[in-house]
Amino acid sequence: MKARKKDVTSCSTNKALPIWEKIWKAKSAPKILTFGWKALHDSIPVQANLIKRQLCAEGRCQMCGEEEETVMHALVKCPDAAMIWRTSPLRVDTSVVVERKLMEWCLVLQKDYKEDLWWSLFWNFFWGIWLKRNAWIFNQRKITIMEVINNAAKFVSE
Repeated sequence: MKARKKDVTSCSTNKALPIWEKIWKAKSAPKILTFGWKALHDSIPVQANLIKRQLCAEGRCQMCGEEEETVMHALVKCPDAAMIWRTSPLRVDTSVVVERKLMEWCLVLQKDYKEDLWWSLFWNFFWGIWLKRNAWIFNQRKITIMEVINNAAKFVSE
C-alpha cells in the first residue's frame, strides 16, 4: 500500500504544531480549549459558516453590522473584539491584522509570544469575546469590555 502524501495546507502540519501545543498546554477549562481548537478549524457557528450550511441567509455581523461575520471578524476584527484585544493585558494590536484566517493570525502571534501564561490568557479572551457576542445575539444583553477582560483574567487565576 502506498503511503499518502501529507497535505501541506493541513492544520496538523509541523508549521501549525506549536499552536496546538499552545492550546492543549494552556491553563484553561477544557471547554475553552476545545472552543479555541474549533475556532482555529473555522468551525464555530458564525454567520459565514451558517450560510455555507444553508442555516441562515444574512451574513453580516450582528454586533457591528459592518462586515461579514467570519470567525476572524467575530473574534478579532469586530470593533468590540478589537478593543478587548487592545485594552487587555495582552495588548494585541489588531489594526495590523491582514490575515484572513484565524489560524494564520495565530501562527504569526506564536512567533512573538512564547509564554504559556500569555497563551492561557489568549484563549480565555477568545472565549470571553464569544460569550459577549452570544449574550448580545441571543439575549440582547450587553457585556462590557471590562467584564470580558476581568473574567478572562479570573479564569486563568483559578
